[in-house]
Amino acid sequence: MRRGERLEVDRMIRRLARADIPRVLALTNSVGWSYDAADIERLMMLSPEGCLVAEAGGSPVGFASAMPYGSRGFIGNVVVEELRRKTSIGKDIVQEAIAHLQGAGALDIRLYSYTHTEGFYERLGFKPGAYLTTMKRTAGPTNEAPKALGMTDVQLSEVCAQDRNVWGADRSAVLKCHRNSCPELAMVAGKGRGYIFGRGSAASGFEIGPWVSRGGEGDALLPAFIGKAGGSEIWATCFEENDRAVQMLRSAGFAPSFRTREMALGRTAAPIAMDIMTVSGLELG
Repeated sequence: MRRGERLEVDRMIRRLARADIPRVLALTNSVGWSYDAADIERLMMLSPEGCLVAEAGGSPVGFASAMPYGSRGFIGNVVVEELRRKTSIGKDIVQEAIAHLQGAGALDIRLYSYTHTEGFYERLGFKPGAYLTTMKRTAGPTNEAPKALGMTDVQLSEVCAQDRNVWGADRSAVLKCHRNSCPELAMVAGKGRGYIFGRGSAASGFEIGPWVSRGGEGDALLPAFIGKAGGSEIWATCFEENDRAVQMLRSAGFAPSFRTREMALGRTAAPIAMDIMTVSGLELG
């Protein structure tokens, strides 16, 4: 099945249009994601061809995003209207996302699956990998934040190069988007010692990611971020096998909320780099 090809009389997969945003928000928020229009618009800016909707009866009933990062691709935001989850819509939209990423040159496609949907992705050829924990810090008072450097354009370019080495693919577009949308939360720690990004707002809360630390100054980016968030709710997702990240988040007041699992299609997943303290997000890798 190719994009635009009719599945039945009234079903098709197509590119997301701006007019679809209210309906897509209703879908994402029906499963508790608390997205807003800015979140969807950001995805459309980063990957306009990779934002897909499944349409049935003239209305979107499914959504997924596919982010190409050169030889690696990432699938996120897979959601289907509850009444249609026992149809083939979920499979069709994921297969279209895979085809889009492979067409863009991806040899290695990843996603983060909820634990109860692992079997669905395994049936599509994905292999299970490491577990991740999403942790939450509730709103409340914070201590004075340690000083951390803001991120200049030159430093951003250096960080993008570091991130390619750590993560194994080029996420420059995502990192630049994060820095430009929330510049106060984009910080570096010394030459090559670490970096942190965030997004969100005081009203809706913030999400950390990515955060990379090589110890010392890099570790200090977490309390600096918390201080700049000003007592707002904060979310962070880390690999469970990174004990240092888990313990640092716990010590900073974060508590586990739910688990996901990395799933890979194509190349075998490489060992987790222990410098990766938090991922960029469940939808971005």
